[in-house]
Formats: sequence, structure tokens, C-alpha cells
Amino acid sequence: GREKLQWTKAIKLELKALRTNHTWDIIRKPRGAKLISTRWCFRKKLNSDGTIRYKARLVARGFTQRKGFEYFKTYAPTLSLSSLRILLALFTQYGLSSHNIDIDNAYLYGQIDTDIYLSIPQGFHLDENNCQTNEGHSCLHLNKSIYGLKQSGHIFYETFAKTLKQIG
Repeated sequence: GREKLQWTKAIKLELKALRTNHTWDIIRKPRGAKLISTRWCFRKKLNSDGTIRYKARLVARGFTQRKGFEYFKTYAPTLSLSSLRILLALFTQYGLSSHNIDIDNAYLYGQIDTDIYLSIPQGFHLDENNCQTNEGHSCLHLNKSIYGLKQSGHIFYETFAKTLKQIG
């Protein structure tokens, strides 16, 4: 109803970011390839000024992935709450300051580690400018990780660790 325009803009913004990041190539579906479907997740977020921002995210339905085919490694280290408390206590004890960061679209930066093919998402329109095949025979071949894949956390961790090592 009333919010259709805002949600449509949010979808277009997400698709533009995915295209700009060269997240996928549109190709003819390879014979025998298993397509992983996607779905749209919608969320209203509050901006710092109190206005509402409409956020659409395209998410792979990773629960359909097969180990040894569409993914291999899934391990990504996480910080436990007790470790965080110890770190904060040490920062306080030694008079250190801490900062946190939020990496926008964090999972979208890492190179995918295997061949993954997505079915054409709802709302995604193929035309002669971006594809020589028709919608029934096309798919998206991933170049970068997206949310929802089983290995997305692992790929983000590897990419982030490599970047930190490069900058010292």
C-alpha cells in the first residue's frame, strides 16, 4: 500500500550495490547446475535523526546448500560475552580507549570460494543490456559472497584478517 514506493526504492538500492560490487555475472544456467534460491528480507531502521530508513536485503537460502559442493569451510571465530567483559575490564584498568566499527554490507566484500549459482531473484528483470539469454534459462553466478550462504561468515573473516595483515 502506502509504503510500496519506499520498499521499491530500497530494493533498487540493494540491487545497485550488488551490481556495483560485481557480486555476480548473469549467465546461461550450466547443465546440471543446482540453483540456490533467494528471498528478500525487509526491515525498517531508525536513522540517528529519528527518520525511518527502509532496508531491503537479498539473502541466499543457504539451507539448501550441499557440503562438499556449494560450500566447504564455515568456521568463523566470534567473541564470547565473557571475553568481551575481560577486554573491557583490561581497557578500564589500563586507561585505554576502545572503538567499534560497523562495516556496511560486510559479507559482500569477500570472493566466493566455489561455484554458486542463484536463481533469478524476484523483482530482478533481465534485458538485452545485461543478458543474452532469457529469464527461464539464466542464473546468477556468484563472484562475491552474499548473506545467507553457509560460508559467508568464514569468507568475511578470511577477507577481514587478510586486510588487517596488509595494513599492519
